[in-house]
Amino acid sequence: MRRVRGGPRGLLAAGSAALAAPLVLIGALLGALLGFLGATGPAAAASARPRQVVLAAVPGVTWEDVAAGRAPVLRSLGERWSMAVLSIRTAVSPTDADAAMTTIGAGNRARGRTAADNAGLHFGAVPGALGESLHEHGLQAVAAGDSTALLAVGRTGAVVGSPDVVVEAGLSDAALALVAGHLDLTRDTLVVVSPYRAPPGPDRLMVAVVAGVGATPGGWITSATTHRNGIVTLPDIAPGILHLFGIAAPPSMTGQAFHTFPAHGDRLRTLTGLQAAAVSYSKRVGPFTFVLAVAGVAVFAAGWYTLRKGARRASVTASVAPGATPRGWSGFCSLSKQFSDRALRSSAVVAAGLLLAAIPLACLAQAAVGAERWAALPAFGFLVAAALAIVGIAMAGPWRRLRAGPAAFVAAATALAIAADLVTGSRGQLTSLIGYTPIEGGRFYGLSAVSFAVLATYAVALAGMLAGAMPRWSVTVIATVAIVTVGLAGAPMLGAKFGSVLTLVPAFGLLALLASGRRLSLRALAAIVAGAAVVALGIGAADALRPAQSQTHIGRFVGALLGGGGGTGSVGEVIQRKLDANLGIFVRAPYALLAPAALVFVALVVLRPARVVDAPMRAVPGLREGLLAAMAALAIAMFLNDSGVAIPAMGLAIGVPWAVAALLPANAGRSGPPEVP
Repeated sequence: MRRVRGGPRGLLAAGSAALAAPLVLIGALLGALLGFLGATGPAAAASARPRQVVLAAVPGVTWEDVAAGRAPVLRSLGERWSMAVLSIRTAVSPTDADAAMTTIGAGNRARGRTAADNAGLHFGAVPGALGESLHEHGLQAVAAGDSTALLAVGRTGAVVGSPDVVVEAGLSDAALALVAGHLDLTRDTLVVVSPYRAPPGPDRLMVAVVAGVGATPGGWITSATTHRNGIVTLPDIAPGILHLFGIAAPPSMTGQAFHTFPAHGDRLRTLTGLQAAAVSYSKRVGPFTFVLAVAGVAVFAAGWYTLRKGARRASVTASVAPGATPRGWSGFCSLSKQFSDRALRSSAVVAAGLLLAAIPLACLAQAAVGAERWAALPAFGFLVAAALAIVGIAMAGPWRRLRAGPAAFVAAATALAIAADLVTGSRGQLTSLIGYTPIEGGRFYGLSAVSFAVLATYAVALAGMLAGAMPRWSVTVIATVAIVTVGLAGAPMLGAKFGSVLTLVPAFGLLALLASGRRLSLRALAAIVAGAAVVALGIGAADALRPAQSQTHIGRFVGALLGGGGGTGSVGEVIQRKLDANLGIFVRAPYALLAPAALVFVALVVLRPARVVDAPMRAVPGLREGLLAAMAALAIAMFLNDSGVAIPAMGLAIGVPWAVAALLPANAGRSGPPEVP
């Protein structure tokens, strides 16, 4: 990027500055985390212990059914007590009765009925763990209703007196009224769940209600699994029941105890709206991703063609002697027309690239106004209109006079929007097209894999361009952007994406090395990797020190790592699950190999660019280094995140059109050559 002055001493100084960037990052992040720990609030006070807990399973009921009047008993209980949507993801899809009730009893994702059915899944589920824990603490449990009730209890025996826990399975709404009528909700607790659809169908968000002791009248149910108001999961039910009796969940349970708290507003309307948004996401995300990928390939082809024509035009112009006219006046007119046509095509290709690059920001705008819940045509219309508005601002603002200015604006605006969303509770991540859905149950809070791909691509590439514009301060600029980006993506109270730390720190470290002009070495790379590990462990350890209900999966994982714990939270189980998720997709869907192949191809284009790309890339200082580091981030993320190829696929789908828009002059032929920052 720049020549290092001062010979070997200057090179050594530059290299030292580059390697110091991860250390600066570590200190800043750990300092912020220590401050965060000091601000942690007190744990919630323990509620009174119930005389009896009844778990009632009423299959096939959603909050839409409740709102439509098809489950009046559930509606009455929900309006008086605490409610939530229930994510029913298990180890099979769609969830059936056996998998649902076994998952409840295990407090972990499961399938079938027995331990043998769950062998080899690497979830560590222990069917019947709920009943075993109750028995170990001298409590009695019984199963009633259909045969699946025994899957939730796991262990029963001769009951002396009244049982402490009763599981009623396969109830109707009318039968639920009889069960509730026999309880004294001033002394007992009623937990109602709809754990699967009947008959089985595509998974939906189902019903959960907690009434009586331990419940908040008119409140929400939540858990440390979701960190979302009004959302719980099937594995949370068993730990929640144990918590009501003051019993700690066994290590095999990955679910987190549910708890309730006061709510405001129309809760039923909120939950039915969440269902509508989640269903829309499930139906639209596939076509959305496919169209975005195909359009990205088309923009790449158009950009390559335009750059090649531009290079050929420059070659023809250079071959004409000064003052000479190619083939007379007619040749001049022909060249003028061709130049004008190509200028128009260049602007059109830039606009197309910016349009695709602006889609993530448009998705966040769509989520901000609730448009993702609209019918397909209006929702698509809003998305396109928002993206066009962003492109218009990008191409009309004062930054248009800078080379790659419109592209830089789109990237910066998108990164800032993602940051604002994370700081304000990541509401835009929930059910937006670049987010996640509680139906799938892979993630409920923080930064989605797709949004991380967008943030990593734009933040790293922008850091490279900023470093190129300020070569004397390149390492400082990169370290500053790195601190902010890693903090947003990795902090448990913000992005809560553990793999992002192990991805972004090496990527920014590589960028700092490239910016300083220092050659890559094993020692430098080892220092960067060590810095990433220290930052990640520091974040996880800080999270692990918080109260259990405030912890994220990051703190629980690092706690198991440092404590040497086994079971589902052990390092081996987590790594095995991630390997199965990442490598298994290539077996289940061989076309997924296209994503890493495309990543290698794009990296080669940037690393050893053809003549048509080399000159435009040199015209934007720092762009090549930024793109190389961004490609490295996508490659690392592909192996360290259980989303696997989804991250490089999305990064390329928006990154390639963005790079095309950055390489081509947006205002050629209209206002002279653009300025270079």
